[in-house]
Amino acid sequence: MLRDHTPINRATLLGRIREKRGPIAADTARNMLDFANTIGCQEVPGHSSISIRLNRPEQLGLLTLYLISESGTFFVGWLERWADAGADPSLAVAYETNLKNILGVDRLVYPPTWHTKAVPLELIAAHDDEIRAAIRTTARELRRQVL
Repeated sequence: MLRDHTPINRATLLGRIREKRGPIAADTARNMLDFANTIGCQEVPGHSSISIRLNRPEQLGLLTLYLISESGTFFVGWLERWADAGADPSLAVAYETNLKNILGVDRLVYPPTWHTKAVPLELIAAHDDEIRAAIRTTARELRRQVL
């Protein structure tokens, strides 16, 4: 049986999260998606998640900051692409380490097919201000280094 690779839209993603994880996870997902716009990023739909990526007109979509999955999870990936775009490799390492320390988790990088194992959005909600500050600071520095 072939898998459907149609990109998910925001309404469907939020509906699935609400159904699977409840209102706190769905509200957190919506807030984290809305937050992307405030830091100059955009939503890029995948088939089971929406990636938040730094706007780069000449290479749109390369610089992923985080992903929100239909399973009600948060994760990061493709951080090695930051260095490919000209950022200091230590920026991605520091970003991942900082987020893991804030959340108290051992792992934050997951391939998209493992989205069910990633960090529950309820944990993001519990550390909302710290997570947003870390993402905002990193997005600003990433933009400075590559744009």
